[in-house]
Amino acid sequence: MLEKTLLQLGLDEKEASIYLAALSLGPSSIQNISKKSGVNRSTIYTFLSELKSKNLISETISGRKRLFVATDPEELKGLLVRQQAALDKIMPELKGLFNIEAGRPKIRFFETLPEIKQIHLSLLDEGPKEIFAFLDIDEFTQVMGWDWTQEYVSKRLSKKIPIKVIANEHASSRDVYSRNKEEFREMRIFPGENPFWANIEIYPSTNKIFITSLKKEKWALVIESETIISTLKIFFNFMWERLD
Repeated sequence: MLEKTLLQLGLDEKEASIYLAALSLGPSSIQNISKKSGVNRSTIYTFLSELKSKNLISETISGRKRLFVATDPEELKGLLVRQQAALDKIMPELKGLFNIEAGRPKIRFFETLPEIKQIHLSLLDEGPKEIFAFLDIDEFTQVMGWDWTQEYVSKRLSKKIPIKVIANEHASSRDVYSRNKEEFREMRIFPGENPFWANIEIYPSTNKIFITSLKKEKWALVIESETIISTLKIFFNFMWERLD
C-alpha cells in the first residue's frame, strides 16, 4: 500500500523501495540500504541522487562513514506542492494545445431532472464572470421548482455573478423583472407568447453553453466551444440592443 501510493506521487519502484528502506533504517550506509531495499549496490547511487533532488533523502558523514537518511515524510507534501506548481506553469500551454488540436466542441448530455439541476448549479462553481441567457421564466420556474430556483439565484448572488436575460413575455417575467436590481440582473422582454423552445445560457469566461428543454421531453446539453459561444453572443447582443 505504501509503495503503491509513492508510485502515484511520481517515484518509480526502486526509488520507492529505497525511500521506505531508508525510513525504517534511519541513518544507514549504502550497503545496508541496498540490502534492505533489494536494489543492486551498483545502481543504487543513481536512485539516491534522484531522491536527494526531491528532498526525500539527505546525506551525512559520521566519522569516516558516508550515511544516507530519509527526510521527514512531511516532505512528500512538498513534492506535491512542487508538482502542482509545475503543472500550473504549463497549464496555459496545455490548454492552448487542447483548443488547437481538439477542434470539435465537447458536448455532454443529461436527461433527468436531478442531473439537470445538479449540473446547472455546478456551472456556478466554475466561477463565471457573467451569464447571458434566453429564458422562458414561467416554464423554467414551474419545472425546476420555486425552491430550487431560489437556491440557484442565492448561489449566483453569493458568488456575485451578474446575469443578462432575454425573457419571453409572461406575468412571471414581469415579476422577476421587478427584482432585477436586488438580484444582480438585467432583463429585457421578448414580445409574443412562448418564443423560446429551449433555454440557452452562455458562460463566456468558462467557455460553456447550457441548453435545456423542459417541455415534454426534459434534457440538457453542456457545450464547450468558443466558436459557438462567439456566434451566440453576437445573436444575443443583436437582440438585446433592439429590445426595451
